[in-house]
Order: sequence, then C-alpha cells, then structure tokens
Amino acid sequence: MNNVLKFIASLLNKEESNIHPSSILGATSDGISLFELTKLYADFFLNNDDPFKNECKQLLCQIAKIKLGIDINNLFLKTGTTNGNKERFAILGNEKIVLGIMRQENSINDYSKDGSFINSIKNIARNIFSPKKCTHGCNQ
Repeated sequence: MNNVLKFIASLLNKEESNIHPSSILGATSDGISLFELTKLYADFFLNNDDPFKNECKQLLCQIAKIKLGIDINNLFLKTGTTNGNKERFAILGNEKIVLGIMRQENSINDYSKDGSFINSIKNIARNIFSPKKCTHGCNQ
C-alpha cells in the first residue's frame, strides 16, 4: 500500500503526507480538482501498453458497460460524488481522449449516488466515443 500511495503522490505532484488510502479513489487531505483527477487518468491510461495499467483500464471499461448500459469499445468510466452528494463527477475516456465532467447540483429528492447524472454521461459517451456512421458516401 505504501508503494501505491507514493506512486499516487508522484502522479498528483502532492506531498506524500497528504495521500492516504482513499486517494486511490481521488481524495487527498488538501483536495484534488477535477482537472487534476482528469489529468491523472490521462497520464495513467493514454497510449500505454503496460499490462497492469491495461488490467485497471479493463476493469473501468466493465464499469462503463454496466453503469451506462452501452458497449462502446475501450470506453472507461469512473464516477463519484463530493460535498455531501451535491457534486457529481465522471471521468471517462479511451486510448485517445479523457474527459472530466462535473455537475454541481443535486435535484430535489434525488439522493441516489448517480441520479440523473448518469443519463447525461451516457449521452456524452454516445456522442463523443461512439463511431460515427457516414451518411454521405464517404470512406472512414
């Protein structure tokens, strides 16, 4: 665990004393911005042939398929909440692009972990990561 926490500290460029086991999920003692978390995922997963990293990415790909209910090749997903479930975030990507998305609201009577936010993420995933079909006779 100490080696993992040191690795996370180096990726985030943070002091090791600010990193604890929940940092694996994106939490640090002095906080982490959505930009920092998105950059962390991009640095870790983009254009990498490391077997360990590929195994981690495949787990997050399974999460994307289950949570979104769609199968988009190599799409990975990590979701979370902060500040008493008032902010919801998602990190999604593939081997070419990683996006960080945050919604800073909680609809009335929506106390589920993902709420309607997951539907928004599903639409974004379909629009950005799904292969586009050419309808004008062009070659892809």
